[in-house]
Amino acid sequence: MPKREITPMQVPGEERAVLWLTAVGHLPKGTVVKAPGTLGPLMEYGVLEAITVDSGGVTTWLAEPHTWTDHGPRIRDAVRLAVDLEGWETA
Repeated sequence: MPKREITPMQVPGEERAVLWLTAVGHLPKGTVVKAPGTLGPLMEYGVLEAITVDSGGVTTWLAEPHTWTDHGPRIRDAVRLAVDLEGWETA
């Protein structure tokens, strides 16, 4: 199975947020309350403070005191895999 293309973009004015550009037309839009795969536990255990889905992709907000240097690759991989899984719930 080929890897899904995903591109990180800065969110203006939000240094702790990254918009992961990828096709998400099949996902429910809004604030994520439950995410599949390893993405959900990243929120449950406080690495991510919020996740949203909109037409452009998935936006993740890193919780303090975590850094993108430490967690960026793990979050990228979690988003890349999760967007193709069932189990997304949004508010």
